[in-house]
Formats: sequence, C-alpha cells, structure tokens
Amino acid sequence: MDIRARYTPLILALALLISPGCESPPTSSPVPPLANAGEDLRVQAREEVVLNGSDSAAEEGGPLSYAWVQVSGPETVGIGQGGGPLATVVPEEPGVYLFRLTVTDEEGVSAEDEVYLMVLAGDDPPIDPPVDPPVDPPIDPPVDPPVDPP
Repeated sequence: MDIRARYTPLILALALLISPGCESPPTSSPVPPLANAGEDLRVQAREEVVLNGSDSAAEEGGPLSYAWVQVSGPETVGIGQGGGPLATVVPEEPGVYLFRLTVTDEEGVSAEDEVYLMVLAGDDPPIDPPVDPPVDPPIDPPVDPPVDPP
C-alpha cells in the first residue's frame, strides 16, 4: 500500500484543524460622545453662574446624561443640577475654581471636559469709565525772560 495515499487525507484533515481559517471581522469600539463644558468664565464673588454643557453631543445625536463636579477651588461650592446640560453655582470666595462635566451616552460610553471659573472679589464693584474724560487746564507757553542789552 502506498503511504502517501493512506496518510494524505489525514494530513489534510490536520491542516484544516490547525489553520486559522477565516478570521472574524474586527469589532469596532464605541465612539465616545463629545463633552463640551463651555468657555472659561470671569465673574464676581456671590454672583450666580450658569455652567453650560449644551454644546456636548452623542455620536448619533442620541440622548446624553450630564454630571457636573467641582475639581478644585478655594472653597467647596454647591452645584445645582437639573439633570440637563446646565448647572448653577454661587462661589463666595475669590479665586480660581475648576469644574468637570462628564457626559454619558445611552451605550454607557463617557467623555469629560473642564471649565475654569475665575472669581473676582465682590467688594470691588467694576469701575465705569467716566462719561466725559477730564480736561486738563490749558498750558500757557513759557515766556522768555527779557534779555538785557550788553
């Protein structure tokens, strides 16, 4: 009996078992939403400030959940949140505060963005420029002293 004829089917069967065959297509990872906490702000102390994350968006335009937290600042500030993109804070102390917005899409994928809040002392009201600038009195040109003839 021919050895090749006898073992060829076995070798082919082993080759099919060992070879990887068709690979499955790569799975795509979910696309995170876009988090946008807005522009950095300058405000007076004890002034109500609205943090605005309404420019955040999900990949397919789906719904998002919003969560605001304070990261740093000279004092801990309470954050009023209604579950939407807007939150309110009223910082009492002057200084620099940092707030983070986390948005999560319906698939549970999250993204973050931060906004700085520079709080100025509330005791110093802003100074309005004068309506009419002050006018200096006219300056007379210097008069040369009389010259004595030699």
